[in-house]
Amino acid sequence: MKKWIGAMFLMTLMQTAFAQDFKKVETGLLLNNFEVAKTEYEKAVAKKPSIETTAEGYYWKSKIYAGLSKDPAGKYPDAFDKLLKSLNDYIKADPEFTIAIKSGQEPFFEVYIKSFKDGVAAFGEKKWKEAAENFDRGVVLSDIIFSKGWSSNKQPFDTTTLMYAGYSNQNAGNDDLTIKYYTRMINANMKSADLLDMYKYVLIKAAEKKDKAMFGGQEISGKTLAVVGLGHIGSITALDAAALGMSNAVTAQSSDVNSGYWNPAGLIKLEDSQIAIMHASYFANIAQYDYAGFAMPLDTESAVGISLIRFGVDDILNTTQLIDSQGNIDYNRISLFSTADYALTVSYARSLPIDGLNIGVNGKVIRRVIGDFANSWGFGFDLGLQYISDEEDWKFGLMLRDITTTYNTWIIDEDKYNEIKDAVPGENQELPETSEITLPKAQLGIAKKYIIRYDYSLTAAANLNMQFTQTNDIISTSLVSIDPALGFEFGYVDLVFLRGGVGNFQQITQIDNSNKLSFQPNIGLGFKYKGIQIDYALTDLGDQSAALYSNIFSLKIDFDIFRR
Repeated sequence: MKKWIGAMFLMTLMQTAFAQDFKKVETGLLLNNFEVAKTEYEKAVAKKPSIETTAEGYYWKSKIYAGLSKDPAGKYPDAFDKLLKSLNDYIKADPEFTIAIKSGQEPFFEVYIKSFKDGVAAFGEKKWKEAAENFDRGVVLSDIIFSKGWSSNKQPFDTTTLMYAGYSNQNAGNDDLTIKYYTRMINANMKSADLLDMYKYVLIKAAEKKDKAMFGGQEISGKTLAVVGLGHIGSITALDAAALGMSNAVTAQSSDVNSGYWNPAGLIKLEDSQIAIMHASYFANIAQYDYAGFAMPLDTESAVGISLIRFGVDDILNTTQLIDSQGNIDYNRISLFSTADYALTVSYARSLPIDGLNIGVNGKVIRRVIGDFANSWGFGFDLGLQYISDEEDWKFGLMLRDITTTYNTWIIDEDKYNEIKDAVPGENQELPETSEITLPKAQLGIAKKYIIRYDYSLTAAANLNMQFTQTNDIISTSLVSIDPALGFEFGYVDLVFLRGGVGNFQQITQIDNSNKLSFQPNIGLGFKYKGIQIDYALTDLGDQSAALYSNIFSLKIDFDIFRR
């Protein structure tokens, strides 16, 4: 004990002494006079050479050259190289970053920002090796910055730098680093349209390298990597191109078979039975989305509907048994499995005693399947309201999703789990959690229809999509986050329709901690003739946002066609 106290006392004395050695250096830096700080540093080192190779010496040198590297006249062309070397030396000498925490993190941010900018420039010129080197360095620095809480961004890591690093290394042929970066992004459950492509890359390389530890099943929270993508994407996917063309701003005016999803109260406007179908392929045909719906009026005051959605990835390679216990590789041991989410929804709508006010409710059964590994059942309820003015030009809607929370319970095959739990050292040592809860959401909508010279119509609509948690939405608080959506539909004699919309407004944190507003514009076309309606939507215009789909077609048939 006495020895420990003595050592601590001696360390404190040494730090105090070093601090005195660099006092004038610190003063120069406080005044942003980096040349004076450099001169004082050199004087201190000349007087006591040993201090140059201390953590204090490395730190103050890195801070000096962090300032000199930004000299607009370029007086010190080697400043960044000296900054980089001294910072690397400091990181090794002070792994807890005690000095940086106390005296500032400028050197870390300077190297981080410049590495990112240089990486982007090299990436744009397809200089993959140079880009990879810069982004590799950016990942190291960003990990330090984010883990220490020095950034206002509370994400666990910088997803942008990590993605660039993965792409650059992939193009440079650095498979090991690419897999390392892609695996981190996959494990983080990112909402990215590139997630399944990363998953596919890791799978292929695992088979090529015959390396069990690279993949080996990679179970994450009871779901395969493919399902991570499904779980995020399925929750925000549209099921008809007409709504998607208007950025899903249809809560107030939805009035057909698809209302079972958008707002069940809209089913009350059905005049006859309707069916609707849609099929879409995502991520170069890796994931398949299918929807079918049927609805019919019961009488003038009530209606019912039913719909089924499947979103799945089929024929996934199962490499968990690729290498046996003796280390032998047998490609015949590779099998295929599928994973999918299913949602069965039963809807009921009814008119209320107040003229123009309708109510609707959904009962949902959720089924999730991951091959033979695991499956789950869940249930939930939605509640919808619509109010239509006497002239039917103004419409208002409210959709409350998962009002009781949607609860999913997983059943995991322990025998299958035991086969893969040691596939990746240190991973999957315990059974994952067996329950999931989807929190309530709300959508508030308003729509106005204008008739222009009898033959033409224009519908303008707006939605406020609310989540009761803090997100990256344009309006975000600890209580509620709001993402607005705007849409319009221009119609000609109820035959041809032109649609447009904008939504998915997000605050994206940039490399310098500033925020950039991203949004998703959509356009669409529709054609209706004798009860048959075909709709088309195109999203991700100009790569303004990471849209989840590009070209969508849907079909709707009104049974009235068979009664004429």
